[in-house]
Amino acid sequence: MGAGWLLIADSHVTATTKDEFFAMLEEIGKSDYDVMFLGDNLDLWIASHPRYESAFHGKFLEWCSSEKARRRVVFVEGNHEFYLARRHGDCFTECVEDWYREGDVMFVHGDIAQKRCSFHRFFRWFAKNWFGDFVMRWLPGGPWFSRVMKRLLSHEVRKGGSNVPLDEVCLQVLSWSRSLGIRRVVMGHFHLEFHRELDNGVMLDILPDWKTKGEIGVLGGDGTLHVAGWREVLG
Repeated sequence: MGAGWLLIADSHVTATTKDEFFAMLEEIGKSDYDVMFLGDNLDLWIASHPRYESAFHGKFLEWCSSEKARRRVVFVEGNHEFYLARRHGDCFTECVEDWYREGDVMFVHGDIAQKRCSFHRFFRWFAKNWFGDFVMRWLPGGPWFSRVMKRLLSHEVRKGGSNVPLDEVCLQVLSWSRSLGIRRVVMGHFHLEFHRELDNGVMLDILPDWKTKGEIGVLGGDGTLHVAGWREVLG
């Protein structure tokens, strides 16, 4: 690891925010940081077929392909990415569907830490099997269907409002700690900043979403985590 990890969660990049996002990537390219995207990066990304992908999806993949020669570029799929690891995994140092582990630290989007939000859990199951993959690749009107899915996914998250199931998430983190031997979990998904030391010294860190304030996390080699606006970090 060079200067440490830059952690970017829930950027939900659209045509209206892509310029700022790519300006950040340009500055990252001048730094010594490794970079990890913790899911929900380009709003909704169904990578099963080029008809779902815009020009800035391709631009992002080109940046990652180029930068992985100079730094580690890791992508952890969120609940708004489907088939990215399968179709474009070679564009990253590593691209994973569930979580990425380094030593005793787990990096995860966060959606798999909550048991409610039944619709997105169903769609995630559907998208991860061969039948769902086949349907999304060849479904007539697929892009229209994907827009419907995006509205439903966004509605289910908003429906929870500020009632984020933090106790439920903490219990899941402790379960991962017991079964996998991890001591720290870093995640996004909930669009808030939250840090708590749990039982037996297990640490949970939730990062805020880039979409709202342009904030990112910096995880140093000594384990310290700092959250700030990307211009402050990279300026």
